[in-house]
Amino acid sequence: MDDKERREISDSLSEDQKGYEKEGRPYLKSIESEEINRMIKHWNNIAMERGDSIEVLVQTLWEEMGREEGYKFTKEILPNGIRIRCTRCPLAKIARKHGLEHIGFHKYCMSDFGIVKGFNPRIKSTRTKTLMQGADCCDHTYTL
Repeated sequence: MDDKERREISDSLSEDQKGYEKEGRPYLKSIESEEINRMIKHWNNIAMERGDSIEVLVQTLWEEMGREEGYKFTKEILPNGIRIRCTRCPLAKIARKHGLEHIGFHKYCMSDFGIVKGFNPRIKSTRTKTLMQGADCCDHTYTL
């Protein structure tokens, strides 16, 4: 992620904070819904091009895109899926820098579920904690 992308993310979070201040919690739900729907469409297209297995999802989302953008994580193979333990998230770092984790959670973290739904609705995605909410990691588990 370069400086221009970081600035764009910061600006977007700041604009969303203004919307939240004006409209309250319904605004957070609207950006969450908008991002989930955007991810469903985007990741459905990726699955049509590459295949829709858990392995392809993790390879594309984490190994390719995630590492390129500066995410740090470990991968654990499970009998029926894959667990990712993400310990560095550039989006959480940017949101935290500006005190906008509450916006970042709804805008970015909740869109994770849209990614999986669009990619393959049979894949179950669970997550019990996020860096954006102050945890030590984001714990994503993908199972069939």
